[in-house]
Amino acid sequence: MPIKHSYKFLLIIFFSYLVIVSPSFANKCFDQMLFDGTEKLATYAIDSTGNWWAVTQPFSDNYRLCVNGKKTKVYQNIQAPVFSNDGERWACFVKDYSQWYLLTNDTIISLSVFLPGVIKFSPNSEHLVYSYFEGSNEHVVLPGRTFTIVNRLSDIFLSMNAEKFAFTGYRGDKQVLNVNGVETSISDSVLPVGFWYDGRFVYASLTGSNWEIYRADQQLTEFYQTIIDYKINLKGTVVAFLVRQPGGKALSVLISDEYREPLLGKPYDAINSLALHPELAMIAFKAVNYGVNYVVLNNTEYFGGTESTGPPQFSYNGEELFFTGYDLESFININGVKTSIQAQLDTELRYAKKPGSNTIAYSTSSSMIMRDIKTGTLYAGMMTDNMIQPIYNWKKGCYEALGNINNRLYQMVCYPE
Repeated sequence: MPIKHSYKFLLIIFFSYLVIVSPSFANKCFDQMLFDGTEKLATYAIDSTGNWWAVTQPFSDNYRLCVNGKKTKVYQNIQAPVFSNDGERWACFVKDYSQWYLLTNDTIISLSVFLPGVIKFSPNSEHLVYSYFEGSNEHVVLPGRTFTIVNRLSDIFLSMNAEKFAFTGYRGDKQVLNVNGVETSISDSVLPVGFWYDGRFVYASLTGSNWEIYRADQQLTEFYQTIIDYKINLKGTVVAFLVRQPGGKALSVLISDEYREPLLGKPYDAINSLALHPELAMIAFKAVNYGVNYVVLNNTEYFGGTESTGPPQFSYNGEELFFTGYDLESFININGVKTSIQAQLDTELRYAKKPGSNTIAYSTSSSMIMRDIKTGTLYAGMMTDNMIQPIYNWKKGCYEALGNINNRLYQMVCYPE
């Protein structure tokens, strides 16, 4: 190739790269340094509510927490912060040389304890609940009162306004459900699900080889051989199970006040990856029947990929149901409309997506990528040594992820159309 033609060809390649992936040229993706590397970066994450946090190590055995740019003083131990569902509050346990503290976004509570327990925010985000251990006793601190419990097995579950809490524990060789300190439902195994909107607790109980689903003392379903998966929505108005029947077939169970009885789905050879709409009585899951892959929305079937099918996901507001798959090429299915992707997508990933947008976002090992699924155009920020999976920040209308380079922390942001 003549030199001048080769030079022209390289220029074309260079400007094509700018159009496809450059944030400065496309004005879609940007980056911002959050830490300059003066302190060793220990760990970092971004919460689904759009809050980012990082723990740095100023010197040996000393750590500092930073949440959305606000730094704490140095502690000897810092646990990962927990955020409220609305993203407005956070709390974590920290320890100095002498004792533990409960550190929140606006206060510090001294805890003369041996070990910290759990931190929870009520579903409506208005109340903070936490626990701590003194020997074998665990003290659960709710608004205006404290319970002392022992032998807790499961996580702690809260009712909407934190008026009730529940967990499963041991009683001899059996398991028991405990609601506000009162033990009920002794059985071989208890699977806690969550509080219904009216304060009744939903759970599954195993006796012998049979699972039954309950709401308080009300049995809701027939016997099942296996509970495969389960979810309850934030408001406690819809709960769903994936179960296997004694005969071997698997199906979905949807419970809502919209139905007089639990709504049973079609039987399949195998089902998994349950997704629950944030508000409506709608569920989705992966299913296989006679070797054919599906994604099922309530009782509507969408063909999955012949080779692999990704987990179904609802957008943050429930407006869209989407999943990826692979036939002879990768594709994404959005509300039943299948669009081919001219590149191979990892169907094991969970992708960030702005509802109503033609874009999805995901991370490689070194960069956050925003892909236009209609045009195939890629947008990316700077390359880093490590990158976490992005979120869609609905408050800001953008995709966000964190990455680091040589101990410096960066936030990557991409704005869809």
